[in-house]
Amino acid sequence: MRLSLSGLAVLISFMMATPAFSQDINTPLHFSDQETRKAIADALPMLPKLTCGKTKCAPPTPKEFANPPINIDDARVAMRVGTKSAQLSWCGLDWRPRTYEAMMQVFRYKYRGNPRSMALLHTIHSLQYGRIFTNLQVLKTCSAQTRADLDKQNPKIAAFNTLANLTEDDIVKKMLTVVLNKLPEAMCTPKKHCAPATDAEKAKPPVSLEQARGVVKAGILSGSAEHCGLDWQRRVFLPTLNYYRKKEKMNERQIAIISVLHGIVQGYTATHHKMHDETCTAAMRQELDKKLPKLKAKTKDGKKKGDANKGGKPAEEKKPSTAEAKPKE
Repeated sequence: MRLSLSGLAVLISFMMATPAFSQDINTPLHFSDQETRKAIADALPMLPKLTCGKTKCAPPTPKEFANPPINIDDARVAMRVGTKSAQLSWCGLDWRPRTYEAMMQVFRYKYRGNPRSMALLHTIHSLQYGRIFTNLQVLKTCSAQTRADLDKQNPKIAAFNTLANLTEDDIVKKMLTVVLNKLPEAMCTPKKHCAPATDAEKAKPPVSLEQARGVVKAGILSGSAEHCGLDWQRRVFLPTLNYYRKKEKMNERQIAIISVLHGIVQGYTATHHKMHDETCTAAMRQELDKKLPKLKAKTKDGKKKGDANKGGKPAEEKKPSTAEAKPKE
């Protein structure tokens, strides 16, 4: 990368004035509405290079430029997470299981059935990641203290060797800490992100250890179901949310916490299968399919007779295991 002296001066002055480039990683990241709208506008033309479902995304329309398929707050979250991902990468830390996968899981639930919006959020994250990472490399070297702080704030769940380890007390507590740090990225209402976790919540999380363990088991099952091409959303994730919402009487903040926790574990599990070159055999898929509630067929009028996400209990109560979604009573 070649820069003129004047260009370098402009770059350095810009970077020094931007919190994202500071070694003080605790500085809150703020992006104005104007910056966020520009990020959306920059990402839209890249849609044809991405896949929406099983086909290439169609080019953006004039209507989408005027009224994008994602809201500005979600785009801002993608920029913040993209910045954090770049900082982690710059310091030699694996960013994907620490930041990106949890963010995308939250968005998968919100934008379910809308792969175009998901592709756009992915692109905004990627563009922000590229900008920040390139500029950080030009400016300075990640200090040992910055690396240690980033590592502590964004633990790598994938550091644990087996899926069974994920249900151990210490690891569940550690994942809850990760989730609470990521809480502002989650949605507590359809149009509002969650407020940051308070000191009281960090000392005593709003979700109990046993409730969190049940969600971790559901996340493991969802990751395995995704690996085998099964409908993890309707057969694991939504039944799990409904169980905690209806039976455990959780409020929306608690639901946001378990949604992010589920996403972290699901992402790790799916990645774990791929990293170990584990093929989902017909026998594995059949065994997993038996553990999940069945989706009801539609009637002649197109309405469903029933659905797996309407029941009280999550899946896999038939055979307790490390991959079950039913909360441990």
